[in-house]
This record gives sequence, structure tokens and C-alpha cells, in this order.
Amino acid sequence: MRNTIIIDQHITVAATAETVFAFACDYRNDPDWRSGVRAMSTDSQGATRAGDHTHEVMRVLGRTTRTEAIITAHEPNRYTAFRTTAGDLTANGSRRTQSTSDGSIFTYHAEAVLDPPLRPLAGLIEWIFNRRAARDLRTLAELLNQPAPRRNLASISGESGHLGSERNNR
Repeated sequence: MRNTIIIDQHITVAATAETVFAFACDYRNDPDWRSGVRAMSTDSQGATRAGDHTHEVMRVLGRTTRTEAIITAHEPNRYTAFRTTAGDLTANGSRRTQSTSDGSIFTYHAEAVLDPPLRPLAGLIEWIFNRRAARDLRTLAELLNQPAPRRNLASISGESGHLGSERNNR
């Protein structure tokens, strides 16, 4: 019986790797594109860097979870990784951008340990989370593929401010 699920999804985005990274790897923007994320904050005010801590509130499988994590690696415009340190979930993962001739590829990867009562459902839970992640990446691509005047360029350039969507209140 498996005790870990793996979420591994990628999408091509018609934006530069730098633009995608600046938005999708600023964890404070997660509520704008990751369904279920009700709130995400970091302990730093500037750009994400290794050693930063995140604080996430997420609605998942019918319950609200709170998770603390640390950014374990950060390579600007390329890669960021995290590991949970406290809360309702034990997980690690990464976000990666790669330049292509028509924009960039964004990859979201996470591995989470399931509580013992959920382990018999590992395959189903993994399928649900991969499907959700694929939908989230489509939302991300739609946000970043919009013409520049419709986006909040302050959040993409690393300044304060976020898209402020209400999409996660469904």
C-alpha cells in the first residue's frame, strides 16, 4: 500500500520564462491560480529566496489545512523548491520554468505523505490532485497569456500587489 502521492504536471505558456517564474514562483500569488488555496503568505516582503518560510491555508478533500514550509532551493528564473515544516501535511515539491521557442514550459511537482486512513485511496487521491493541478496550470497559463495591460504587472515584476481574484471562493 502506497503512503505517498505524486503530483507532476507541466504546461506551455506563451510568456517568457522570466515572466512565468516571477509570477508562479512568488508563492504569495498562489491564491490567484491554485484552486483551494485560500491564503498564502511568506515571511519576507521581497522576492522569494532560499530560506524563506511560507504559510498556506488550503481547502482540500473537504477540510481546511494549514501548512508551514521552507523554500529549500531557489534559482531565479529557473527553479524553486519547498519542504513542509509544520502543519496538516507532510510534503515537498518544486516549480520549474524552461524557455522554449514559443514561450516557456512551467512544471509543478509535489509529493505528499498520506495519513494512514487515506492510504488505501492513494491512487484515487493522486488522480484527483493531478487533475486539479492540470486545471490550475491552465488557469496560470490563461492569466499569463493575457495582454499585458490586463495583468497586475506590479505582482509579476516582484512588487507588492496581486491579481486579487476571487476564483478560490468556489
